[in-house]
Amino acid sequence: MRLLVAEAMLSKILSDRAREEEWWDKLRRSRPELEIEFVDSQEALCERIHDADAVAGFVSEAALARASKRLVWVHSWAAGPQDQLYPSFNQTNITLTCSKGNGAIPLAEHAILMMLMLARDMPSYWQAQAARQWSGHVNIELAGKTCAILGAGHSAKELAKRARAFGMKVLAYRRTPTSSPEFDRVCGGDELQGLLAEADFVVNTLPRTPHTIGLIGAAELDCMKRTAYYVCVSRGASFRMTR
Repeated sequence: MRLLVAEAMLSKILSDRAREEEWWDKLRRSRPELEIEFVDSQEALCERIHDADAVAGFVSEAALARASKRLVWVHSWAAGPQDQLYPSFNQTNITLTCSKGNGAIPLAEHAILMMLMLARDMPSYWQAQAARQWSGHVNIELAGKTCAILGAGHSAKELAKRARAFGMKVLAYRRTPTSSPEFDRVCGGDELQGLLAEADFVVNTLPRTPHTIGLIGAAELDCMKRTAYYVCVSRGASFRMTR
């Protein structure tokens, strides 16, 4: 089996080069029959893809046009591989996998950071510090508040653990509302507006799919409390900027 690795794209995700080399060495030892070649651009991928069985990285339409029937597997480094799903790729029988969950912990931590900054109104602290002024005000605590998470995947579950550690009630919204121990309640279907009305913080962790594009718009925002906050750590396409 021959694997082409789009190195330039992988480098955007991994910064620990020594550790990355350890991973590749481990893969080579476990599968000695596997040939691994690294390419650093789509142009190089176009030149080499004709005898590849698998590609790790994005495959452009130009590269796909030069692939042979040997190509049976494409792995996307992204958690959401929607860019790979262009029409001509969808018409093939190539198996597509992705790195779902690869950013769950950093996304969850970033969401907590945003929630804390909003609750504490951090810009006012920075402005007061710059002006050398003491500007006391009452802070909002996360404890006792309700966090509604749009999505119930890896990022959502990691966020739920951290939100609960802050003493928050955690709700989740997904198309198929199945219970999960990370959440106090999982909602679905026509329960979205009720979920939004209950929340003090709404955090969007949804992938970009035909079902999520434009999910949140004026009607949904109007359901939220005037004091509530909206945080997006996922794809922006789920937000509908119309009124």
